[in-house]
Amino acid sequence: MMEKHLAIYLRLSREDVDVKSNSLKDESNGIHSQRLIIRKYVEESPELNNMPSWEFCDDGYTGTNFVEVR
Repeated sequence: MMEKHLAIYLRLSREDVDVKSNSLKDESNGIHSQRLIIRKYVEESPELNNMPSWEFCDDGYTGTNFVEVR
């Protein structure tokens, strides 16, 4: 049996673009908030909290050039 892994996908919101410079903030507030909410949910879920996880973050990247963070 293959070991199960949890994939966490965080996605950028249009609200996270700095209006003055028309560029992305260092790490968007939306991404930070999503990460906190998802981590809390995983920690409180007995079926998920011991599962190895991979985090995928779409903060300034497209679906073809995202970065994996472990």
